[in-house]
Amino acid sequence: MDTADVSVRGFVRQLRAKVWSWYWALHSNQRCYVNAAVCGALYLLFSQFDWELNKGFKGLGYIFWGVAMIADLASLYKAISETTFGKLLLIAALAFGTNLAVAIASQVVNGLVGVDPGKFVHTIAFATVFVAPPLLLFMYVFLLALGTGGLALYVMFNFLPDENSRVMMFPWYKPRERGRYRALTALVQVISAVVVVTVCYQWWTGGQSAYVSYAEEKTKWFLYTFEMFGKAPCVLEKGQRVAFLDGDRVLMASKAGEAITFKVTQCVIPVDGM
Repeated sequence: MDTADVSVRGFVRQLRAKVWSWYWALHSNQRCYVNAAVCGALYLLFSQFDWELNKGFKGLGYIFWGVAMIADLASLYKAISETTFGKLLLIAALAFGTNLAVAIASQVVNGLVGVDPGKFVHTIAFATVFVAPPLLLFMYVFLLALGTGGLALYVMFNFLPDENSRVMMFPWYKPRERGRYRALTALVQVISAVVVVTVCYQWWTGGQSAYVSYAEEKTKWFLYTFEMFGKAPCVLEKGQRVAFLDGDRVLMASKAGEAITFKVTQCVIPVDGM
């Protein structure tokens, strides 16, 4: 056997062992970022050939990138929830966000029916599901804008050369075991957050009217289907349903095809024999 061939094989085995050793030394989120980068590189490399395989590389890249960001959010949540102040902050954020979402959903329902939305609590809860995503997006944009300085400090902190310099710059810092490539990982995390917020915000500004119309139509459908009745003392035509308000007033819904309209009217009870 050719000695040169043996040397090449030995070199390849050593290189493969070093690569796997380096890969295992990374944290799980770092591995996902590496996987996403490799898939992206393969997608760019083979994109000139117009192969279907490129879509697989692209899809895998997005999946690994998303999993990495979810892992980062989980780590951030764990770090915040480990302290009493962090727990109080999370509870306050959850309470504020939930109440704000419910209040906005109540306004949406009121705009559709024109009566007290408190009579349709299930519809409000359903509409809250549609209010939550854009609300989370705007809160995320606000926090990102508010925390621009904090993100810069986060990147700078991880770019500092050693633990001594970190303690000197941040006296409250408690050294602990950390993974490799902290600075590069921090930079990728910040860039990923900015990219996601930018893409989501552009999507929202471009398709806001379509999303609002979709949410309103689904809210109408839920109210019509689950909180209104097809049988009542009133005279109802085909496709009509009612919800009882106060006295002899009812909220009447009429469905023609997929379109649903609402109006407040009197409950007209037919007289026997008339």
